[in-house]
Amino acid sequence: KIDLAERVKELLDKEIQTVFHNVTKELDDIQPQEAETNDTDLRQHGHKIDKKIVGFEDAIDDLIGKLEQPSSDPVGVISIIGMGGLGKTTVASKIFNDPGIEYLFPIRIWITISESYNPKDIYMAILEHFITDDMSGKSDDDLAEKAREHLKNAVFLLVLDDVWTPDAWKDIKRALPWGSSRSPSSLPSDKTSSKVLITSRHTSVALSANPNEQPYALRFLNKDESWKNNATVYRSL
Repeated sequence: KIDLAERVKELLDKEIQTVFHNVTKELDDIQPQEAETNDTDLRQHGHKIDKKIVGFEDAIDDLIGKLEQPSSDPVGVISIIGMGGLGKTTVASKIFNDPGIEYLFPIRIWITISESYNPKDIYMAILEHFITDDMSGKSDDDLAEKAREHLKNAVFLLVLDDVWTPDAWKDIKRALPWGSSRSPSSLPSDKTSSKVLITSRHTSVALSANPNEQPYALRFLNKDESWKNNATVYRSL
């Protein structure tokens, strides 16, 4: 009887281990897709979603530190790069909503670019933070110039989420106050210069936007961090 009981226990333990292994493997297989879904949700709702995340605390602190530093350019550019679904948008959202960042940058603008975009929509999204006039009939050149005029007199943080190509950056750059009279040397020493924070899958975008600054490569989460983040998502469903 003892041998039979031990044999049954051994078989049950083996079965439990097999089931656990299979479930773990399935979760590992779907994890990138799950992460992509979470990131896409943030892109759809922009910076309005604020949820607790585990594993990116150091990245958020490092990037906030970079944003707080003065820039040698009228507008400093910092990029976060990583594969789709890694959490770039989530990190950018946490930074965007940080109370210290809100204090440093009176004007904060969030624009989702994505693979398919219209330059006019970008310029109008910037102008919405300054004017209420209907500008839809204006040309791209007029809108870019108008946005540039407003931005050059502001201390702003512009988050450009999901930029796909260097050409997209060139379109965005037309609306930014490069070489304006409001240079860092004219700023009080205790003031932060304006910043652009880019998220992208492509290093080429980051280097096009700022060839003098290494992009911040977001690391992969370990299994424990992924489990905790997924558990947070499941509890919120």
